Amino acid sequence: MAPVPPTAPLAPVLTHDSRYYFQEGNIVIRVEDVLFRVHSSILIQDSSIFESMISLPQLDIGASSAEGASDKNPIVLDGETVVRLRALLWALYALPHEIAQLYTPEADIDLLVNIASMAHKYTFEKVESWAADLVMAKIQSPAEHRIPAGYDFFPMMRYTGLSRKFALRQRILDIFRKSFTCDTTDFARIIRFVHEDSDGSWDDLLGLTLYQYVIRGPQRWEADGDKLPRDKRVLLYIAFGNLCEMRMLGVPWEHIPNCANTGKCIGEFQERLKCSSCVSGYKGAQGDFVAWTNRVALVHPPNGTSCLDAGMRAMQAQARKLEEHAWMFFSELKC
Repeated sequence: MAPVPPTAPLAPVLTHDSRYYFQEGNIVIRVEDVLFRVHSSILIQDSSIFESMISLPQLDIGASSAEGASDKNPIVLDGETVVRLRALLWALYALPHEIAQLYTPEADIDLLVNIASMAHKYTFEKVESWAADLVMAKIQSPAEHRIPAGYDFFPMMRYTGLSRKFALRQRILDIFRKSFTCDTTDFARIIRFVHEDSDGSWDDLLGLTLYQYVIRGPQRWEADGDKLPRDKRVLLYIAFGNLCEMRMLGVPWEHIPNCANTGKCIGEFQERLKCSSCVSGYKGAQGDFVAWTNRVALVHPPNGTSCLDAGMRAMQAQARKLEEHAWMFFSELKC
């Protein structure tokens, strides 16, 4: 019996985009399995990178073999998505009444993020600036008009990391910081995103998230199961132990020059950290070094020049570092 020849893979069925396939267009672009036929004059405006993709002389003389000249030989944007290209084309072709919708509380923030991201990628500088300003205005607006509950910030964060929009980045960070008061926050998902998809531009968010996750304790991490890889789960346990130890024993500090007995001084300071006045009024988590330091400083304000005051100020300095640069603390831990 003769061997059966292998079946050739079926060619994908390409479809015309329902909105951005203009019969009078002169450039064809393929994204995924969708063809777009648009106008080269639109694509090359605003100093776009498309200008280097399009061979205008060939198109002008009607050469059907030129890349982008026909459905059979489109410009292929590998790795791109239909949704994102539609967003860019929407910005380039939108009518005034459509653009006006972006200035209302009901504006589609995902559309704006995709426009800004695509405009950045293909160097539509003016379009990007316009869209990025609208995104910023949207997330700075009053809470009831800002963003829907449960909004996925990750696409916006990817764009912000690539474009170095530092004001937008800071605003996103502030929103996350406020959201961490809610115990339903998916800390593990944020940690995975920043660790896997970021280039280091979100390390401050990673540190903040790790800290908030750590202080919730092992019971919370175990309830989340295997959402994090093993090395990150180990990091949580190590950090939790270190924070609890710092809370009970304090942090190293420089004793005053005339300190007669540093050992006795350290012992007295550690007793102060355990005093009933501090413990009875504390409502924070076991591993929350920052909250515990604030509580102790409230009961024993370091207003003097004694060694105990110096020890308290050292704890306050460490607490500020955790609040402002938590990632440094976690990056220095040995797993």
